[in-house]
Amino acid sequence: MYKVFLVDDEPLVLEGLRLLVDWKARGFEVCGEARDGEDAFAAILDCRPDLVVTDIRMPVMDGIELIRQARMRADCPAKFILLSGYGEFEYVQSVMRHEAADYLLKPIDTFEFDRVLAKLRIELERERAEEQDAALERKEAAAAALALLVRGEDDPELRRRASAMLGMEEDTDVCVVLAEKGNGNAGTAFVLEEEEAAGRVRLFDDGSGGIGAVIVGKPERFASVLSDLHSRLANQTGDDVWLFVSRWGQGPERLKALHREAAHLRDNRPFAGIEIAQGILMAPQCPSSALYRVPIPDPEAGARLFRLIEAGDADGMAAALDEALERMRANGAGPSVIRAFIADLTVEVNRRYGPFEQPGDLPGPRSVGSSQAAGVRELRARLCRYGRLAAERFDRRRSAVAEAIRIVQEQFRKPLKLQDVAAALGAQPAYLGQLFKKATGETFHQFVHTYRVESAKTLLRRTEMKIAEVARTVGYGDAEDFVRHFKERTGMTPSAYRNPPGRRGWPNR
Repeated sequence: MYKVFLVDDEPLVLEGLRLLVDWKARGFEVCGEARDGEDAFAAILDCRPDLVVTDIRMPVMDGIELIRQARMRADCPAKFILLSGYGEFEYVQSVMRHEAADYLLKPIDTFEFDRVLAKLRIELERERAEEQDAALERKEAAAAALALLVRGEDDPELRRRASAMLGMEEDTDVCVVLAEKGNGNAGTAFVLEEEEAAGRVRLFDDGSGGIGAVIVGKPERFASVLSDLHSRLANQTGDDVWLFVSRWGQGPERLKALHREAAHLRDNRPFAGIEIAQGILMAPQCPSSALYRVPIPDPEAGARLFRLIEAGDADGMAAALDEALERMRANGAGPSVIRAFIADLTVEVNRRYGPFEQPGDLPGPRSVGSSQAAGVRELRARLCRYGRLAAERFDRRRSAVAEAIRIVQEQFRKPLKLQDVAAALGAQPAYLGQLFKKATGETFHQFVHTYRVESAKTLLRRTEMKIAEVARTVGYGDAEDFVRHFKERTGMTPSAYRNPPGRRGWPNR
């Protein structure tokens, strides 16, 4: 809807313009009216209409002078329609080519008025679209210039032009802020209008779906600016948001280093900075080496992680890892210590349960330098991914062993070979044998004999079956073979087990 302002010294004409024209149907709304040019000029500057309909003959200031005065102001781009009588026609023609958009003769013809309004509405829509496109281009150009400075463009002339576009001098105070959703998901891009309040916020694309901002000019209430930025981003996404704030520097030349500093906070959250408010992490104002002492990592942390992996609890493993890292942070551990600790665990998980990656792809035990390029969160994510893969692998191993045990329990009376059981499970015999030994403490064949002996013990105590019959029932074709395995596992013969000293039982058969 476009705003229209009406000016005429005749009250009846004003009333007619207001009531007889269906402005809303034509895409306009009346925002005000005046009875002379001087009052109209003050009101026009205040309400900033898109269209002014004015009489040409008025006291104090006529319509022509009103248009000329308005055209001298850059903040008054309104279009004008002149209303005139027949006697003024030539005068109107001499000035309207440069001053007015159109004119109408009194008395006003409704159909002609509709034609003029329709034409002007098309012009206004085109101009508004062009203005929006130009504003978008300016905004995109400013964001591109800012991204160029943040990247540290090597071309001095490009840097100079970008700095001029953004109004940055060599002594301009600047700091860099990176925003990210609290769950680490950078897939949702933020949208935020720039501020020109205390501490201007200049936005740029951080290249990862997140948003970057440069605050130009150190505000008196810097914490309030950050808090407001954080609140609006959180409200926009409906999710938790983190801000990572660099220290202050001066001039566009410092933007690249400040961006690196903010990215370091983001990638090593929460071990590299100070949380000055909920969800706002800021770089320390003193060297990081002065903030951190090197604590001794919890020696039991790794053992707990491995137990959880082998229990198939990948989520529990991730939670235990976070608890260990939080304890280290509370004890003053800096990012380098945390990275080394995670690197050790990653290599050990890969060695025990992998390989998930080649040794050359791993950060390296106790090698902080080899993991500097990766932040704490990236290394933690890789370790948790390995833990989940290891837990899944253990689940599959347990399932294979459990299925092999079930086959033994159901078929122990028949001849059983590891190769046949492995074939039934679709596994390699050697691999299944290794899993079985690790899970039960016995080889597959030892387990079969143990199960047969345990079954024989029940028959010996509860039935009158002969020894040879018991042997055949539990899967031995040779009674001597049965006696040998029985004695190896119980330390006595089947007969002695059935009739221990001092117990009356069935006679040996």
